Amino acid sequence: MKRRNILKNDKSGVSPVIATILMVAITVVLAATLWMMLDTDEDVGRDLYGTTSIGDRSTTGGYVRVDIGSINPSSVNIDDVTVRLYDVNDDLVVTLRGEDDLDPENDYNLRWTRLEDGRLTSRGRLYVEYEGEHDFSGYEVEIVASGYSGSLTRAL
Repeated sequence: MKRRNILKNDKSGVSPVIATILMVAITVVLAATLWMMLDTDEDVGRDLYGTTSIGDRSTTGGYVRVDIGSINPSSVNIDDVTVRLYDVNDDLVVTLRGEDDLDPENDYNLRWTRLEDGRLTSRGRLYVEYEGEHDFSGYEVEIVASGYSGSLTRAL
């Protein structure tokens, strides 16, 4: 009988110091979890990818057309889009931004068609034009968007 009484009368539990440490640890873990879920940093988990195809390439007209077959996310603000053109040696030739951009120093022009309310979608069509005759064979077009990792690339 004594043994039963000892067990029933023992009212010790977790010490207050250990309980405080556990409560603080749980609070820190919950706060970190919420912060990760609500973090609005644009680069986290947002990847730009899709498919592209070459529409037309003209050496006499000096232009190349790149069609966007698909894009994820489904649309991107065209003001956030940058197009880079690389030559056959993978050297950067020109960087153009936005809907229409002109680089008079290098005689390149960027023009988009089939935009939807100023947004690039899977129907988008990009024209990179050169003043005069130009052969784009071996060049590469890279399309990137600010706030996204990844890019759409197409060898010309």
